[in-house]
Amino acid sequence: MNNDLHNDIIISSIQSNEVFILYGHSNGNFEKQTLFLNTSAYSLLIVDINNDKLLDFVTCESYRYIHVYPRNSNCTYGSPIRTILNNYRHKIFELYTGDFNHDNILDLVVTTVFQEQIYVLIGDGNGNFPIQNRIIIPMRQFGIPSFFINDINNDSHIDIIITYLPQIYIFICFGNVYGIFDIKMFYNLPDALSPNSVILNDFNNDGKLEFIILYSYINAITLINTIDYENFNSVLEYSINIYVNIQVPIYTTDFNGDGNQDIIGYNPETGSIIALLGNGYGSFKNETIFPREHSIEIPFVINDMNNDNYKDIIIYNPNLNPTIEIISHTNEC
Repeated sequence: MNNDLHNDIIISSIQSNEVFILYGHSNGNFEKQTLFLNTSAYSLLIVDINNDKLLDFVTCESYRYIHVYPRNSNCTYGSPIRTILNNYRHKIFELYTGDFNHDNILDLVVTTVFQEQIYVLIGDGNGNFPIQNRIIIPMRQFGIPSFFINDINNDSHIDIIITYLPQIYIFICFGNVYGIFDIKMFYNLPDALSPNSVILNDFNNDGKLEFIILYSYINAITLINTIDYENFNSVLEYSINIYVNIQVPIYTTDFNGDGNQDIIGYNPETGSIIALLGNGYGSFKNETIFPREHSIEIPFVINDMNNDNYKDIIIYNPNLNPTIEIISHTNEC
């Protein structure tokens, strides 16, 4: 947050509209700063909206409002810049960001509680979003949506990938140079297998993105690759036994530094944090990287907090006296 080359921790409170910034230092200690926003801290994004090399806050409020808090060089924030969503009647669910029209200015994706539509807001570089494009999902879904922002078909345009659970529908909004999207349904899986998450990354080092589906009651995953995005008639799908149950929160990262993507998640049976260590060919070996005594789901994130090039685990305990645990990784897995 303060450009000192040390990773910081940001926690937002929806109830109090507070944002807590823990500035990391080289000795492993943190310095706390509390910010009181004039609006809700719901769905907080931390990005450089106005290209001044300072990280700004972007939040949403109620049904129609997006707020950008520009960061100043003295670690304070300016008054919010408000964008009103036109013809918008649904509660905002989440915000995502990307440069969708190739102008080197970040734009926003706004998702709704009623998931039949999403909005793409084109930024002007000053914290405003004057162009608003609506994307209609072809068939209304009643599941829980997940979103990925990536160039899935390697055409140099950022796409929007939408998945719905528990009955898996995968929609791909293919982008173009103007920030306009062509939406197609790519995949459908009945909910009888109880899938709990879909993740997206390059798991076999072929320069292409693969889908992985994880399940609630099956100790296996489904890998989907070799996808023809022109007509969707060439899809290779196969099951991989992982011998362990893994559920949200789930992250993909190179956890052990071998150049291959791994999967980190929560094991509800033991309360442990589990790693599925990838071998670069689409196979995985499971390993417990943080055992716990009680099977209580806890929020956590993955990042290198001490600049040793190893990914650490940051755990947030939201009890009466909230605490943060940082589990340093020594690359022993």
